[in-house]
Amino acid sequence: MSVHRCFQSLLVLAAALGVACTAGAAEVGDDCKPVVAAVEKSFLADHVAVTRQGDVTTHEVTFGGQSWTDVEGHWRPSHLSPQDMIDKSHEDVAGSRQFSCTSLPDALVDGVAVLMYAVHIEKVSGQVGGGRIAIARATGLVVSTESDSSARDVVGLTTHFRYDDVKPPM
Repeated sequence: MSVHRCFQSLLVLAAALGVACTAGAAEVGDDCKPVVAAVEKSFLADHVAVTRQGDVTTHEVTFGGQSWTDVEGHWRPSHLSPQDMIDKSHEDVAGSRQFSCTSLPDALVDGVAVLMYAVHIEKVSGQVGGGRIAIARATGLVVSTESDSSARDVVGLTTHFRYDDVKPPM
């Protein structure tokens, strides 16, 4: 998976998880507000994210408002800040005609007690996305996501997040 394609996949993931909606878009109901809050909080927090799609794994570090992606063993800075990612995700979901979240039974993910949600989004273009998101009960941060979308070949995309002992790559 190329850096550009990985970046696109992450944006689709963010959109499918409903980072936010703007005027004229599907309204964010009370059922999705915890998901929206957790995703935005997680984008802005220092974290390590490991994304897998098939046999391709991508590592990303966000620290101090800057993000880096490991590309074939070399860390490259992202040209977008975490806030830029949130803003881009706002744009991506602005054209949605349906956006819904369903609370699932609580679970343990990576040893963390989480609130689980299923998310579904349909864009005006006909693209359909959705997945599951695990939000840590104690911190309100995203622990993991699983996403599928009819857009950009995003099928079986999983991301696990870690927030402890985060350091910028050397």
